[in-house]
Amino acid sequence: MRSHQRVLIACIATAVLSMICGCAILGQKGDKPVYSFEYPEVPDDYPFNTPIWQRSEAERAHIPPEQLREHELLSMVMVKLWSEGDHDFTGGTISNGTFYPLYPDVAYVEWDQNEEPDGTIYRYVGRVLTTSGNDIDAIMEQLNNGEIPEGIRIVDYKSGGIDPYELLSK
Repeated sequence: MRSHQRVLIACIATAVLSMICGCAILGQKGDKPVYSFEYPEVPDDYPFNTPIWQRSEAERAHIPPEQLREHELLSMVMVKLWSEGDHDFTGGTISNGTFYPLYPDVAYVEWDQNEEPDGTIYRYVGRVLTTSGNDIDAIMEQLNNGEIPEGIRIVDYKSGGIDPYELLSK
């Protein structure tokens, strides 16, 4: 009985939070996204997980609203890229509002730097974003040694991502 009360309270809380945030998650129809963009048509050959808007209402109800919004945006962008003919990416992620398609031969790199007491600037890798099939530690080590990892294209982290809203508005 107590667990049923918790589930009911969680459902009510989700519905109230969704209304406050201006989006209706519970009871949402499959053709109205949380964002102002229409859901893209999912091609038959789309290889990734079922987009969040095509999942059951019950499954979506268990996802916190902010996480649901991010999953939805991520799926919309990935479906759009796939539909436009980009079939080389193996996944994607959103970081600080920017979408990064993940390719097996790409590493997004953010550089940091330190200034030594003598004024010498020492530049080093601060962050690497790549597919799980790539060895991030090895990539970082090679880059910090001035080497470019074989078979990996290095892309600047700050300029290499895609604005998901810009992409979806095209």
